[in-house]
Amino acid sequence: MKKLHRVIFYHIKAMLKHRSVWVVLAVALFLYLVFRGIDLPDIRNTKVGIVTNGGRYALSALQHLQEEEESIFRFVPYEKEEELTEDVRAGKLECGFVFSEGFDEDVISGNAKRDIRYINSPYTTKGEIAKEKIYRAFLRDHSTDILAKCADQLFYFNDPAEKEKILDEIEEKNRYYNKSNDIFMLDFQ
Repeated sequence: MKKLHRVIFYHIKAMLKHRSVWVVLAVALFLYLVFRGIDLPDIRNTKVGIVTNGGRYALSALQHLQEEEESIFRFVPYEKEEELTEDVRAGKLECGFVFSEGFDEDVISGNAKRDIRYINSPYTTKGEIAKEKIYRAFLRDHSTDILAKCADQLFYFNDPAEKEKILDEIEEKNRYYNKSNDIFMLDFQ
């Protein structure tokens, strides 16, 4: 056994005298360092970050998302957009969402077009599903407001008492459909 160790030692010593061996070792070391720095996405990563910026609708949506039992995602609140972006880039999060500072005011005024920023990486695979979850959670609270604002355009009312009755029924149906998996359908004549 001692003889084998000695043979291997002298063989390696003889090989290291050739420059081509040093080039091969340098290339191997370089490739090792490059591949060590690459983070491949984890298919089991289901964490999604959210920056609410203290908005009422955003906090309510986050609460709904965290309370869901059947969701595959785990929603993590963040204070700053920069931290969320770094964690998405590093692969710690699947994707992230940032609600703008004036989100509540824009929603109330009806101008909320680009107020939720979606942050993803090239490795994001489940981001579109997370988008649907975010918008569903937001509309869960805001849908009653939308229906009340659009009731005059959707329905023809003969008197104010009829309007109140219909709005109460719409609100009741909306609460029911928010809790179930049924499709919203209302039949008025």
